[in-house]
Amino acid sequence: MYRYVDYNSKRLPATGSRLPYQGKITCTKQANYLRLFNNAGNNAVLSRNVYRRQQENGAYLRQKYKITSAWRGAVDRWHQRHDYRFFKCPACRTRLRVPRGKGKINIVCRKCGTSFQRKT
Repeated sequence: MYRYVDYNSKRLPATGSRLPYQGKITCTKQANYLRLFNNAGNNAVLSRNVYRRQQENGAYLRQKYKITSAWRGAVDRWHQRHDYRFFKCPACRTRLRVPRGKGKINIVCRKCGTSFQRKT
C-alpha cells in the first residue's frame, strides 16, 4: 500500500523537495520515480565525463535497437507478404524468404544447409 501525496503542495512527504511534474501524482511510488528521473537527468546533462555519457548513450542505443529492429523486420515482412512466403528453418530457426506461387518446393537453409519441403 502506498502513501498518497498532497495534491495542493506537490511536495514529497519524506524529502520535502518540489516535484518537476505538475500533473496529479497518485502515490509516492510514482513521485519517487519522477524525482529519481529528474535528478539523474540533471546530473547527466551537467557532467563533463564524456566517456561515461558515451557509454550510457551506447547502452541506450543497444536497448533501443533490440526493440526497433524486431519491429522493423515485422513491418518489412508485412509489406512483402503478397510476393513472398516466410519460413523458419526447423534446425536453426533462421527466417527464410521464398517467392509465392511456386507450388511445393525444396527449401535449403543458407545458414546451416538443412533441407525441407514446403508449399508456397
